[in-house]
Amino acid sequence: GELFLRSCSARAQYFKHLMHLTAQSKIWLATEPQGFRKGVDGFVSLCRHEYQLNPQDCSLFVFINR
Repeated sequence: GELFLRSCSARAQYFKHLMHLTAQSKIWLATEPQGFRKGVDGFVSLCRHEYQLNPQDCSLFVFINR
């Protein structure tokens, strides 16, 4: 309800300062589940080596957990 909406709004404000998405921003959606235990460094490596993408180019990468 209301508490959830306030919580989402607070999170949105926090993330707004971390990344700036525009209409030109790319959003990459992984189609295969990944183990989240690999951590940030593992996902950076996955983006660079398996997907041949730069994880620091202001794109948004979306993964789903196994």
